[in-house]
Amino acid sequence: MKKLLLAAVAIVALASPALAKRLAVPSDDPAVTLVVPDSWTMKEIEFGHSAVSPDKSVAFYVEYAAGKRVKAMTDLNKEWLKDNDIVTLGDAEERELDFNGIKGSVLKFKAKDENGPTNVNFAFLPAGRERVIMLTLWGSDAEQAKNDADINAILGSIKPIQ
Repeated sequence: MKKLLLAAVAIVALASPALAKRLAVPSDDPAVTLVVPDSWTMKEIEFGHSAVSPDKSVAFYVEYAAGKRVKAMTDLNKEWLKDNDIVTLGDAEERELDFNGIKGSVLKFKAKDENGPTNVNFAFLPAGRERVIMLTLWGSDAEQAKNDADINAILGSIKPIQ
């Protein structure tokens, strides 16, 4: 009987949708929410949160700042590029995208890191009252393709708070 009960619990657990962590950004007066799968390793960072894919090949960051702190946030990200030996190759491809009702701008950089060719994308979303939300996605085309379902789920989960 005990084995039958354990088997039933295991089947229900496997059939349940994947768990995920919902973030409100910024946490004290949110402008957006988004969801990151629990399988991604998350930690708080100076301006928000970082998440790393289960295979440790793709990094996603959601950061926010207001007023004068926006420059400090972008300066910290320039430092981050240097600290991770990421060298951008040429100018960024710039475009406007709609993130589920939030119009934002995206800078897509072809780059190289210690593993070879990679991509670094920065998306900037307005968050009202001189606030900016910055999303960063770092990984090669192949690494992003392996994690495509999770990346699309994260980006698709971005919702404005009305």
